[in-house]
Amino acid sequence: MERDKTMSAIFEIIWEILRGVATQTPFWVWPLLVGLVVLGLRARTTRQSPVWPYYAIPFLSLMPVGAVSRMTQPMTAWAGFVIGFAVCVVWAYAYQGNRIVQKDAQRITVQGEWVTMITVMTVFWANFVQGVLQSVAPAVLHSAPFLGLFATILGACAGCFVGRSLRIVTWPTLQANIPV
Repeated sequence: MERDKTMSAIFEIIWEILRGVATQTPFWVWPLLVGLVVLGLRARTTRQSPVWPYYAIPFLSLMPVGAVSRMTQPMTAWAGFVIGFAVCVVWAYAYQGNRIVQKDAQRITVQGEWVTMITVMTVFWANFVQGVLQSVAPAVLHSAPFLGLFATILGACAGCFVGRSLRIVTWPTLQANIPV
């Protein structure tokens, strides 16, 4: 009997959290999620794309810097961010080398992979969890373990974007055969 009451209370708490998420999440979040899923699914197939966006992607990785700089325990946050960033720049640079099929001056062909989906979903859900925690448990947002983990995740995602872009822009370009 006591176990049933405990389970009922747990389900009631979970229901209230899910109801709050569903009713208090801004509408624009859901189309963004759909767009990111489409982007991630598209990245699973071998594709050809212009090279120029890979020059801009590292600038997108600067977006979490503002969030990290505002965290209440800056040493913990920056340590986590830098560690996650450094590890993933190196890893993503090496990983992307195995995915490039061909590159010319304008276009690159890359094999399909899951890293893009994992990275964009991680950024999305990390920010979503942060927003939910702000509403239901704001004290957690100021704890050293949360800040360290959250900043490490943001750093790792930023590092993935930078490492993969660096590999692509530094990859040798095929020269067209021009008759003399």
